[in-house]
Amino acid sequence: MGSGSKVNHPQPQPQFANLPILAPAGCRVWINETELDGTKPTGTLMINQQRVKTAYSSGSGTVTLRGLSPGSYRIAARKQDFQEYSQVADVFLDRENVFSIVMDPLPAKLTISPSIGGAEVEVLNLDTGRSLGRYFHKLDQVELTPGRYRVTTSKSGYRPSMREVTARAGESIYLEPSLEPLPTPTPTPIPTPIQRNAPITFDVQRQDKFFILRLQGSSGDAARTVGSINVTLGGPASNYVTGNLNGLPCRVEFIKLENIAEGSVVEAPGPSNNWSTIVVRVRPKDEKRRPISFAINWNSLAQPGLPGSNSTPSVLVPAVVMQRVQPNFPPEARGSAISGTVLVTLMIDSMGSVISAKAIEGPYVFRRVSEEAARKWKFRPATRDGRSVESEQIIQFKFER
Repeated sequence: MGSGSKVNHPQPQPQFANLPILAPAGCRVWINETELDGTKPTGTLMINQQRVKTAYSSGSGTVTLRGLSPGSYRIAARKQDFQEYSQVADVFLDRENVFSIVMDPLPAKLTISPSIGGAEVEVLNLDTGRSLGRYFHKLDQVELTPGRYRVTTSKSGYRPSMREVTARAGESIYLEPSLEPLPTPTPTPIPTPIQRNAPITFDVQRQDKFFILRLQGSSGDAARTVGSINVTLGGPASNYVTGNLNGLPCRVEFIKLENIAEGSVVEAPGPSNNWSTIVVRVRPKDEKRRPISFAINWNSLAQPGLPGSNSTPSVLVPAVVMQRVQPNFPPEARGSAISGTVLVTLMIDSMGSVISAKAIEGPYVFRRVSEEAARKWKFRPATRDGRSVESEQIIQFKFER
C-alpha cells in the first residue's frame, strides 16, 4: 500500500429502539406534544426531528413506535371523565420499553342541602360498606370515588330520609332531602312499674381514665317524690352509697362533690330498667387523692296509682336481642396499646331491626366498627300492652389487646 493511499473506515450505523404504549380505550395519547393516531394500523410521525413509524393493534389497544432514539420522552393522555395523565418514559436500546398508561377517574361531587336546619347527614359507600362520616346541616362539593352510596338524613323529631345514588366520574350530584315531622304521639298513661324494696347497690368498672359505676335499687315508696343518692369511691370507709330511687318515673341530675374532673349519666332510669338503674361515668381530678364522691338528685315526673286516678297502666316489655354481631378490630388500631369499651345507642323498629346506631362513648378508633356491627343486630321487638313498638337501647363492645 502506497504512502499516499487513503483508508476508508465504515461509519457506525445509528441504533434505534421500539416503544410499545398500552393505553385505555377511548383516550388520546401524545408523545412530546405529538399526538398518536390510533385509527390507522400503520403510519409515521415526526418526533424530535426524527421520523418514527407507528403500528396500532386494535385487539390489545397498543401503539408501537419503531425507530426511536434512546432518551426520555414525555407521554400525556386525556379521556373524558378521567384526570389528565402525564409521565416521562425512558427509552433504552437493551430493554423492551413497554409503557402502560393508567388513568384515574375524576371524582364525583356531592352537595346536600336538607330541608331542615341542623340535620345530620351520613354517607355510606355501598360497594365497600364503609361510612364516609357524619356531617351536620349540609355538604358542599364533597368529592366521592365513583360508586354506589346511601345518604341518610336525620334529625330528632323528624322521620329519617334515605336515598341511594350512583356517583359517576366527573358528575355533580345535588340532593335536597325533605324531612317530615314525626306525628305527635297520643298521650298515654304513665306506666306504674312493679314496686320493689331493694336497697341501692353499685359496682365499678375501669375504662381508661374513667370509672363506670352502675347503681341499682328502688325503695318502692310512691309517696316520696324527691330524693338524693350519694356515692363515695375509696377513702377510709372504702366504697359506699346512701339513698335510693323510688322505682317510679323520674328525672336525674349529676352533682360533682369531691375530686371529680368530669362526670355524666350514661344510662338514666327508664322503662327498660324499671326506673331502678343509673349508670354514671366519672373521671377523677387526681387518682392519688381520695375519696371520689358525687350525688344524684332525682324528682318524680308523675305520681301514678294515686286514689281517684282513672288511668290504665300500660306495660312496656323491652326489646330482646336475638342475633349479635361482634365488630372487627380496626386495622388502624393494630400494633397499638389502645383498648376500651364503646357504648352505642340503638333505635330498634317494630320489626326488631336496627334503624340507627350511634356511638356515644369510647375510643374514637373503635366507634365506626362498633356502629357497623350494631346495625347488624336483630331483636325481638319491644311491646307495649302486647303491641310491637319502636324502642331505644344502649349496648357496649369491649376491645382488648
